[in-house]
Amino acid sequence: MLRPTFSLWGPLAVINEWLYTANGLTVYGAIGLFILIAAIIYFWAKKGSAIRMGLQRLPAGGQRALRITSFLLLFFILFVLPQVLGLFLSEVLTIVGLYVLLGLGLNIVVGFAGLLDLGYVAFFAIGAYTMAILTSPELAFFSLSFWEALPFAVLMGVISGVILGIPVLKMRGDYLAIATLGFGEIIRILVLSDFLRPWLGGAQGVGKIPKAFIGSLEFGTPQ
Repeated sequence: MLRPTFSLWGPLAVINEWLYTANGLTVYGAIGLFILIAAIIYFWAKKGSAIRMGLQRLPAGGQRALRITSFLLLFFILFVLPQVLGLFLSEVLTIVGLYVLLGLGLNIVVGFAGLLDLGYVAFFAIGAYTMAILTSPELAFFSLSFWEALPFAVLMGVISGVILGIPVLKMRGDYLAIATLGFGEIIRILVLSDFLRPWLGGAQGVGKIPKAFIGSLEFGTPQ
């Protein structure tokens, strides 16, 4: 993952030649990384406790300012990172972001509510297909923009959750898991079926879904 990133950095692409051979690290690269990591570990072992104590002794206002600064710095890094990493790693981060969203949502159902929901991804499918139906010129049913269709996609997810929840929320454990798994399979079979192909695109899905805009900025590439 690092080699294609370094190769985008113009003159700094020489890092690749110093660090990597065709199938691994160079001798100089391995020694250099070993020394660097050892120095970091040694420094943190000597100074880590003092740094943590110093941060804890800051007044409340100082801790708040440090926290805000850290969040702003993190936001800036995340904003700039896709431009630095290039297309391939931006695609990887996009997929990671999708699974993070799935994990956070599933944590609400399983982690906080204690409901073993195995059909959770079906609600993502319902929202996604609602967005596609309302925006894609390929289907030609509606011609809404991303932001106009977004509330309807959220609403359809909520409605489908209520419809599923009414009959199954009194179940617990394995029974709830099987019921929700069945719901997920029903949605998967429906969206891939030939019966709904004119509306949902079948196995080919729906194409030409317009990108989101903010002013003149189009969210059209992984970056």
